[in-house]
Amino acid sequence: VGDSTGVGTGASSPANSLAGLIARDHPHLQIANRARDGATFADVVEQLSGGECHDVILVLAGGNDVIRLRPLADVRADIDHAVSLASARAGYVVLMPAGNVGNARLFAPPVSWLMTARSRALHDLVRAAAWRHQAAYVNLFLDTGADPFVADPGLTAADGLHPSDAGYQLWYRELLAQTDFATRLHH
Repeated sequence: VGDSTGVGTGASSPANSLAGLIARDHPHLQIANRARDGATFADVVEQLSGGECHDVILVLAGGNDVIRLRPLADVRADIDHAVSLASARAGYVVLMPAGNVGNARLFAPPVSWLMTARSRALHDLVRAAAWRHQAAYVNLFLDTGADPFVADPGLTAADGLHPSDAGYQLWYRELLAQTDFATRLHH
């Protein structure tokens, strides 16, 4: 579930999106991708409605909450609601919000500074919700000097915002390195 990063916007094909990379490595899985371009955490709540159960739920969201300047109190409530629903529907939940949106080529100072501050706040909210609900959290937030998306423009799609094929591959490596996602999929 999630936003355009869950859809794979910026990838050259669905096979090069995060869902496509997971499917490549785990062909036995049945993947239901409910992510939609433009979704916020409030939309993730809707994507999780229905009640069906899954082995794993991967939540890729937050960038639109940052960019649209949604009030952080609303974002916090939506994150908690989404993680609560996901936890009720899956034995393993992974929260993977977008990295530091302020580092996107799309934004210049002072807007980039605001986006960085909001991205940092979003990650704090997601990390806290992951802890409260015993979900896994993938930290993609990095300051400008440490962010590979800043150092290597090839990790970003032509739109200056979304990951490219190489960017989604990097995100996939982070997902595998920071969680036991792959182990959970083999059970």
